[in-house]
Amino acid sequence: MTSQFPKRSMKDEIKRLCSTSKLALILAMIFLVFNINKIMTFTNNKPNFKPVTKGTYSDVPILKPLVCKFGSKEWRKFMPEIDDLLTKIEHDNIVNWPVDIKQTTDPKNTVISFQPPAELRVGQTLRGTIQARDFENNDKRYGGDYFRARLMRIGPQGNQLKDGVAVMIEDFYNGTYGWNTIVPWPGRCQLIIELVHSSEAVVDLVSQRATLVNLNRGFRGIFDNDEVECDINLSDPDSTSCDYSQKSRGITWYCNKPQNLTSCPDQVPTYKITRKMKTVLGNQPLFKTGVNWQTEISNSGATFYAQGTTEDMPRIFLKCNSRTALMRSKYKTLLRRPTGYLHQNRWVSLLCDNHRIPSMRECLKHKSVYFIGDSTMRQWYYSGLREQLGLKDTGPPINKSWSMPKDGINLEEDIRIHYRAHGNPLHNPGPPESRPYMVDTLQSINGSRPTAVVFNIGSHFLPYDPSVFIQRITGIRNGIVMLHKRYPSVQFFVRGATRFRSSTIVPLSDWLYLRTYRILLGFFNDLPYVSHIDTWEMTFTPQVNIHASKDYIKKFILLFMSYYC
Repeated sequence: MTSQFPKRSMKDEIKRLCSTSKLALILAMIFLVFNINKIMTFTNNKPNFKPVTKGTYSDVPILKPLVCKFGSKEWRKFMPEIDDLLTKIEHDNIVNWPVDIKQTTDPKNTVISFQPPAELRVGQTLRGTIQARDFENNDKRYGGDYFRARLMRIGPQGNQLKDGVAVMIEDFYNGTYGWNTIVPWPGRCQLIIELVHSSEAVVDLVSQRATLVNLNRGFRGIFDNDEVECDINLSDPDSTSCDYSQKSRGITWYCNKPQNLTSCPDQVPTYKITRKMKTVLGNQPLFKTGVNWQTEISNSGATFYAQGTTEDMPRIFLKCNSRTALMRSKYKTLLRRPTGYLHQNRWVSLLCDNHRIPSMRECLKHKSVYFIGDSTMRQWYYSGLREQLGLKDTGPPINKSWSMPKDGINLEEDIRIHYRAHGNPLHNPGPPESRPYMVDTLQSINGSRPTAVVFNIGSHFLPYDPSVFIQRITGIRNGIVMLHKRYPSVQFFVRGATRFRSSTIVPLSDWLYLRTYRILLGFFNDLPYVSHIDTWEMTFTPQVNIHASKDYIKKFILLFMSYYC
């Protein structure tokens, strides 16, 4: 049987192979030229975990027993200033640790220095340093102090206005700190810097929260005629316990087995919450208001006068969209320069022009938005959108728990707004349907119509070692990657934390909230379709409570809409 194809000589075959190889080489070179930026970006920003593949969850870390005094270490890369301090302690580089209370940071001896230009003008940068000193007036030799700083506008009568801007603080790891901000308005302004926690108090917060058991709130699972302890880890486990974990999805959860049952139920029917200890930090020496906790530095309050007019106020005319809110741009400039300021009760973004947006109804017409998180995210649904959009609630009744799912619909404009809480640990009572895990919510979303997902998580994880939060965030990240694969048009927004002074629910320290916030930013920094709503910087004047006021909720939502619309 003869071949249908003509025979080639050896010479012709070599020519053919060479031509094919040349073509392949040329195509490869073209691919490299057009994709070199993407390749370099991936190399420089390669995450520490594998991407989700084939719809599986395979890279979520398993919680390990905490054997070190300061707990887990993975979180420390997101807070290098604290990592430096803890490393010095671990290596015995700080003499006689823990130091005497007289050698801790004293805000009354700590000094602010600044050198304003001869003629300060609107839009210029104001900068200086902070030298931390102890109660014996000695310079501190290590960093880690947690300061809050802001520049406020002063009215004609000398009164402090609401106009303000955050002041960025940089830790030099040696007891000295740099600060800088812009002067966004003309006239008189005032610099306010306070010590929230000394570095020694921060270390105490880390060591006290190096635990896998909630020390603030108790979770009681209610079974038939019995109540048992439930938590990430059980403080006093019975001989057998019920494992409700889904470790491959970032969820660890146990309950003691009820004595009157021979086997564990498939699901805990409901929860009640008890208080184990006061959520305030107490009157121990490191946490005394007016002494070393939330106390202004001695020469805080200096005033400056900026020349210029309102026409000179800094503005960015770039159109806002999800790209201008990317995690990558924010994470690289974290703590380096302000991204906006408050003027006449409006937030002026320095990333883009956030005032050129349509009305709320026009913006969200024919769209779906999911708000996922704790009660601070639920505020967006109730305090921000329900009344303004005329939403009709179609979710289950709220009388079972505030965290019950809510679905609001405006039929006229075809707007659908949804709220879902995150799962345990949720410091509120309620049935299982009031605490769905975020991974489940993400899996249930149908993104066939224009859809946005705004999520926040962190405050209910403050009592735990950060390894608990990292486990959960890794599972959530996987869920977002998978939802993006199913519906690439869905837009994702991480809502930041907020600064606060008091709380009756979580440990009374927004430094702990800052820690989860930094972890959250770090874990989503490399995903180009996840954007960032910086509510932390907007609350340069700390809110009285962890729940922001309605006025601020509206500002947060307007910033989100400027990116989304």
